[in-house]
Amino acid sequence: GLGRIQWVVGLRLSSPCRVCLQVLEQFKRSNQCGEWAFQVLQQPGQPAESRHFALQVLSSLLRYKWREWSADVQQQFRAAVLGLLDLTGGTELFMLERVALLVSEVGERQYPQQWPNMLEELAMIWDRRGPHTAVVGTSPDISISRMSM
Repeated sequence: GLGRIQWVVGLRLSSPCRVCLQVLEQFKRSNQCGEWAFQVLQQPGQPAESRHFALQVLSSLLRYKWREWSADVQQQFRAAVLGLLDLTGGTELFMLERVALLVSEVGERQYPQQWPNMLEELAMIWDRRGPHTAVVGTSPDISISRMSM
């Protein structure tokens, strides 16, 4: 049962590995994590591992902090996530999928009441990128340091 699963997982994770995972989980709850994640994703050449963790951070923020944020902070987060769509051209599949998931999760929380023009905005992004083009643009320069508060 559950005891065996915990025992097997315990065998695979050495003590230093568990400590690292705890530090990463603590960071995901810190006040700087949202700003760091968007900065990492906006900088070309970041290692895939860093970008993957940054996307996990944004997903955690969205899941656990969304209701605590003001409407202004929610709007900033949405704009920054939409800006990531311009940065995903020519990147790995995990990046495309995770950003699409973020957009859908924001839409789930905001459409149609707080984001009535969601479909039009997404259509404009699609038209700008084209269905088979990889366009690398720039993301909005938004200060998102309040997001993890």
